[in-house]
Amino acid sequence: MTIQRQYSLPNCRLILEGLSEQTTLGANVQPLMSILLNAQCYVTGLEQPVSGGLDFFQSLVTAVSHYAQEMLSGVRSPILLPNNGSGEQPHQGTWVNLEAIPGNLHRLTVLSGELGRQSAPIQVDLTTVQLFDLIEAVDQFFADKSTLPALTLSLTPVSKKYLRTQEPVAKKVVPLAVGVSGLAIAATAFFMAPIPEIKRPTEDPVTQSTRNEITDGKTAGSSGANQPPGTANSGSPLSASDLETLLAQTPEITDPTRLTILQQQLRNQLVETWTNPATFTEPLIYQVSVAKDGAIVGYKAENDAARDYVEQTPLSQILYKQTGGGTTPVEEIGLFKVVLEPNGVPEVSPYRGLTGRPSPPPEIQDPAMVETLFKQLRDNLIDEWKTTPTFQRDLIYKVLVTEDGAIADYEPQNQPARDYLYETPLRQLHQPSAALRKNSDGNLAYVPVVSYRVVFTPRQVLEVTPWNGW
Repeated sequence: MTIQRQYSLPNCRLILEGLSEQTTLGANVQPLMSILLNAQCYVTGLEQPVSGGLDFFQSLVTAVSHYAQEMLSGVRSPILLPNNGSGEQPHQGTWVNLEAIPGNLHRLTVLSGELGRQSAPIQVDLTTVQLFDLIEAVDQFFADKSTLPALTLSLTPVSKKYLRTQEPVAKKVVPLAVGVSGLAIAATAFFMAPIPEIKRPTEDPVTQSTRNEITDGKTAGSSGANQPPGTANSGSPLSASDLETLLAQTPEITDPTRLTILQQQLRNQLVETWTNPATFTEPLIYQVSVAKDGAIVGYKAENDAARDYVEQTPLSQILYKQTGGGTTPVEEIGLFKVVLEPNGVPEVSPYRGLTGRPSPPPEIQDPAMVETLFKQLRDNLIDEWKTTPTFQRDLIYKVLVTEDGAIADYEPQNQPARDYLYETPLRQLHQPSAALRKNSDGNLAYVPVVSYRVVFTPRQVLEVTPWNGW
């Protein structure tokens, strides 16, 4: 049984997915997560999370804790990996790193390969507020004794051998904005105090190891005094009793590849139908059930804001509505967590995580087709790239092209590519629906594609090559 833990702050969210080695549990006992399968770090403003396995998470919490200690002490020292049960090990080849950069920002760098492998890094520039929330999320994890108890971090006083004459840390503290000078004073005083004992957070981390009842969209967001004005109901979805029957009688999809395909289809539907500007100020979180053909058959609000603002979401528009009554004729259901951010960006992830690595789309191997699609992609990008570059570094993307020449998907490969996506024509040329097709058995599947490496240079020169070379 997959277990999920979540540590949420306004600007950062850590999601851990893993397994328990316990075979029996007492009543009302939270299961112990002892094996980590996947860790995701969401930062406000980024479309995709930074994610990885145990090595990634170990390096992340080490880098964050070490950087926080450096900020408070003003002294740099070597990084040690946290104790994973076999003793502390020196951190060979930093996989996750934090460093201060101009503009009161903090650069989080993640190597996209194995630990210590030299490859194109992912870089995320955090504001001080985002950094504080990331530190707090890591603190909540270490305070949670039911999650990865073998993973510990011992913070010790910095040795005097690393001390050198430096600018006092008090001079480095900069108020976040006018009127918050008290925060700077508190931060200055805080570094003089002893390291506090880590306490359990007031609210227990979210545990999603049991199946929740799925209710329909109308029940989740029933109209009332808290319903914001100016919204409209697109129709009546299936009844709650029908959805209860559906969930009880229908197997759950667990195959990683099928879940990833349905995840992509769900996100495509949300992006295409969510056109109205949001008036809410906090994320709306839903559990969404999807049939094997991608049809949305039910959803349930998981926080108060999601219930209050459900009519401002596209969920009721894309929900499958049974015209003749009864239960929806589906054979299997996939469960997903949908987070609708105030900035209009939907985040979709498997509700119980993935049990393995999903298979990528099938690759077109015909050399003639690869060359034909290469020329078509290059010409289309050149024709549509009309914006004068303002970026100073190359924007690198992995672009998937179908045999019809449609851009089925693209993935930024470095931080500038994320930051300056709007200066490229990729969003305009992207055709998400071209990435999937429905098989004769009703299941969605990937269409064959060719992967290309696309580089937009500051000199307004476009570079396109096959991802795996010629």
